Amino acid sequence: MFHVGSQGRQQCFGELVCGGDRAGRFRRRWNGGREGFRDGELVVEGCMAAARERENGMGHRIGKGRSLRKTTVLYAVIAALTALLNVAAWNSSAFSDWYIAHIFPVWVGTYGRVTGLLPFSVGEWLIAAGVVLAALVLLSGIGWLGIVAAAALRAAFRGGRRRFGESGAWSDGCKEPGESGAWSDGCKEPGESGVWSDGCKEPGESGAWSKGSREPGESGSWIRRYGRFSRGLYRFFAWTLLVVCLVMTLNCFILYHASTFSEHYFGEDNNEYGLEELIAVYNMVAEQCNLLADAMERDESGMVLYGGSLGEDGTLLDMEDMARELMGKLGEEYPRLDGFYPRPKALLSSDFMCQQYMQGYYFPFSMEANYNDVMHILNKPATMCHELAHLRGYIYEDEANFIGYLACVQSEDAFFRYAGYLSVLTYLNSDLYKAWKEERAAFEAAAAVIEPVVVEARVWEDNAFVVQEEWDRINGKALIDTEIVVKAADVFIDTNLKVNGVADGKVSYSHVVRLLLQYYRYHPVA
Repeated sequence: MFHVGSQGRQQCFGELVCGGDRAGRFRRRWNGGREGFRDGELVVEGCMAAARERENGMGHRIGKGRSLRKTTVLYAVIAALTALLNVAAWNSSAFSDWYIAHIFPVWVGTYGRVTGLLPFSVGEWLIAAGVVLAALVLLSGIGWLGIVAAAALRAAFRGGRRRFGESGAWSDGCKEPGESGAWSDGCKEPGESGVWSDGCKEPGESGAWSKGSREPGESGSWIRRYGRFSRGLYRFFAWTLLVVCLVMTLNCFILYHASTFSEHYFGEDNNEYGLEELIAVYNMVAEQCNLLADAMERDESGMVLYGGSLGEDGTLLDMEDMARELMGKLGEEYPRLDGFYPRPKALLSSDFMCQQYMQGYYFPFSMEANYNDVMHILNKPATMCHELAHLRGYIYEDEANFIGYLACVQSEDAFFRYAGYLSVLTYLNSDLYKAWKEERAAFEAAAAVIEPVVVEARVWEDNAFVVQEEWDRINGKALIDTEIVVKAADVFIDTNLKVNGVADGKVSYSHVVRLLLQYYRYHPVA
């Protein structure tokens, strides 16, 4: 330990610790009369500690700057990759087809297999986490607006200048040197009476740097902490948005620009379909619905019951596993449908889905097929197969509807067959009604050749989306009116489809009728 004289001690402080606020405090303490440090050892220790502290801080800042530059470069690279993938998909269906055939199944077989091990919908919780994160970012921004407004008002009322982010720094208790009343009674000029009094104590003493004389910026330290928190939050939010864009590109956006199911297996559809063909397909579906409605097991109220299905190996399967087996079986005829299928999952937010009139969701960021667990039981089989079709790269809704229909009606299980025919009955009936309304003469001529089948009342009861008792329960506890939710959901779905190149938007759901007509032209109705 070095021992130095009075001049040496002062010189030490002047050379080594003159840069920091704490060093300034020590200097004023030493120069203020005879109440300074008692020996040079402490002075040298203070000098060296302060110097080391500055050196470490500088190294930390340099390292932090390098890390930030690397992070920025990585962010830019991922953003550029995401943009390039979208450009490639929009301009080349061959690229999209190759991606779906060779890359997309890897995500389903790995990531989708992992999320499939969990009994709950991972995607649903990720959406909830995203909502919370967005709310935190919004509240953080509101908080900064409040801080800026408060600082502006304070400056306007007090007429004083404050360093931004140092609310209360050099306040009346301890003003900036040179200001009126600087080094007032709260923190007097070294050498004056009461120096280093309780108003401005030695660090480490009881009540050191108390309210009477705050450490510069100390009262604003919470703002600095809030600033660090906000910067971290915004960076995390920016990375989250980037990852969401990348995942949506890989697992959703590219899929919209691939060849369609009909192009793969039926060829280009440039055909014209007459009303007689429409009525023939409608009649086949209606007859099957009438027949199978009588074969269903029901409770006292007439609700259809489901007790499981027999798999190909004779084991009893539940609805989810039966849907997986049927999709795998369909893959034998259509190879692009072959592969691993995770187990469909019920959503906790099924009540909210009912308000949107949504039967299921495919979550690209969790590779899951999810279904509404509150809707009528006969809607579930085709919905499960529909959402599983998305996991094979068929993202268009009309194609997924058609694939779900094919998977169900090929089943040996009457419940699944009935559910499959019901899934397209409304679409066919709507197009038939449209033809009757807009082309009355042509419709009557076609109906004279092949008369439309009358659908039994029980079938229409089974074709409900949600039973009335459930609707009463949902609307009774809903936080948002169902009409508002429906409008918002329609706008979101329609916009999403159009952004991804589906010009007809939500109307594309009814294109399943054209796929049915095309299919049954090559597979004539018996």
